[in-house]
Amino acid sequence: MNDEKYEEDKFSGMDLLKKVVVVCIGVLFILIPVAFIVGIYFFGFAGFFSIFGIRVESVGTLLIFVAGYFLLALFLDIFAVLLFQFISPYVSGESKLFFLRMVLDCTFSWFALHTVNELMTSIDLPFILEVLIVLFIFLIEEAINNNEERAAPCSDH
Repeated sequence: MNDEKYEEDKFSGMDLLKKVVVVCIGVLFILIPVAFIVGIYFFGFAGFFSIFGIRVESVGTLLIFVAGYFLLALFLDIFAVLLFQFISPYVSGESKLFFLRMVLDCTFSWFALHTVNELMTSIDLPFILEVLIVLFIFLIEEAINNNEERAAPCSDH
């Protein structure tokens, strides 16, 4: 309890400039990784659109599209994970679990992508491209997750 009071007094004892600096640094610790991830999505979508000949009116339009997709997909991904956690005990076998995860993740991601696509009139993605983008994102995320699991040290020893 004394440690909490000391930490509270430590922050409240600072002058205004130091408080602003501490809060700004804390916000930057959150914003920089989020901006990095959104940037990866931004350049990924820009590349996909370029490869498949989708015209985008401006960089701002693409940024709004990516930010809208990112926020909606982030929100819907919570439901996909919860649904997977609820259904997975009733499914046996690694391949069936992978397929279930793929179907749930791709369905929720496609819904987010399709919704943003329909809301924005300046970008028009064909259905097949929506499906390709969602499958590509799923495979990239799966490869990253598998790579992290292999790189994690084994604690069975």
